[in-house]
Amino acid sequence: MAVVGEMDVEYEPDIELAVEAVPLTLRLVLDVTRLEFADSTMLNILIRTHRRRDLRILGPIPAQLRTLLQLTGILGHFQVCGSLEEACAP
Repeated sequence: MAVVGEMDVEYEPDIELAVEAVPLTLRLVLDVTRLEFADSTMLNILIRTHRRRDLRILGPIPAQLRTLLQLTGILGHFQVCGSLEEACAP
């Protein structure tokens, strides 16, 4: 699943619906490479999703999101992958 452009409270329902559409038994690979802006809404979605399911983030993570994750101290909690092949590996 790819998040493109800006991610803020306006788009939260769309992202939540898309995440919920993926069965919990499947790994969710979230491509953030084309994300231009993310606020605490995206941060909350990442945390909630990570708690409920196998989540991998496809990077590189854009600078603004990386800074948000670093400032909150949670970057290390996510598995960030450099390629789709790596994200899909067992």
